[in-house]
Amino acid sequence: MSVETAGGAARPPAVTRRATAAPEAGSAGLARNILALFAGLSLWTAIHFGALALLPIYLHDQGYAPRGIGFTLGVMGIAQLAVRPFGGCIVDAFGRRGPLVLSLGLLAHFTEMRLGIEPTAAAVTATAPATTAVAATG
Repeated sequence: MSVETAGGAARPPAVTRRATAAPEAGSAGLARNILALFAGLSLWTAIHFGALALLPIYLHDQGYAPRGIGFTLGVMGIAQLAVRPFGGCIVDAFGRRGPLVLSLGLLAHFTEMRLGIEPTAAAVTATAPATTAVAATG
């Protein structure tokens, strides 16, 4: 069977897809990825804001004035807001592994400078699962 067009040429009839209730093969993987992203983001948010909620109490116990605590939190928020777009561009350009390893190394270095201690093997071991997970997905 064919359908004639205005010019007289015959063409096959259009094939329409029937909507089915069965999910496509790729939707299970997509749901798993969305669930993993949601779980990771929820965990990060809980840890970040949990630490942020306790930071003023810690700074007060260390002897900081309320004005200094507010200034510290304000500068921290502005710095995060300013740095995140550049961090996204860096991760897009170089992948996740390199910037993650660099940032963990800088964190260890500045922790050593601030506290006057060497990063221990336990601290390096504690970050290994996160580095391995990012390396496996990257």
